[in-house]
Amino acid sequence: MRSSDEMDEVLQALFCLREEHKSPASEDEVLQRSGVSAEALRQAVEGGLVTESTGGLALSDHGAAQAESVVRRHRLAERLLHDVLRVNDKATESAACQFEHILQGEVTQSICTLLGHPRACPHGKPIPRGACCSNGEQQVSAVIRRLSDLHPGESGRIAYVHTASAERLNRLSSFGLVPGTFLRMHQRWPSIVVELGESQLALDRETAADVFVRRAPAESPQERGHGARRRGPFWRRGRG
Repeated sequence: MRSSDEMDEVLQALFCLREEHKSPASEDEVLQRSGVSAEALRQAVEGGLVTESTGGLALSDHGAAQAESVVRRHRLAERLLHDVLRVNDKATESAACQFEHILQGEVTQSICTLLGHPRACPHGKPIPRGACCSNGEQQVSAVIRRLSDLHPGESGRIAYVHTASAERLNRLSSFGLVPGTFLRMHQRWPSIVVELGESQLALDRETAADVFVRRAPAESPQERGHGARRRGPFWRRGRG
């Protein structure tokens, strides 16, 4: 592993430990999480990226900024591999670890824009925001978009569902709103109504915002029906 890659691993390890409220962290925790040598960790301290105290190791302000960039690249790579390329979980993690070291700023922003500026990685961990998220989020046409942002007549397959509510996730699953399901936006007002095969489902806007759809060109009636669960001619639900 290159020294620069080892430094990225140290920074990422400390960032993730801080997310888990383990900051400052012990040297053993950082070495175990990062998989690098004690020498690489010492170089991070000497380079001013990591501070050392009696309480343990922590990111300096400069180190925290670099760590956020590394984590952002890693989690965006996971999202790309998982949602667009449909790589399995084991291969996704391995490839994302490689991508985080080679993605450049402009490429990272392009991936983020392509994905519709996702808020979380496939494991539910937050993706640090970038300049493209605040400056261009509403100005791009993303491949993957929130269901709530689709226009009537637009269709696609569910890429993933992201919600902090286990109850809402279970309800959406029971409705057939699971990854791979084909749906079409029927109406946006007064409530959001989507078509799944021969059925229709009404959702409030907050719930629809938790469903992320990979937009697709028009498909045949047979393809549209694939993966949809029949629930009768119409069924309505207020909040997920």
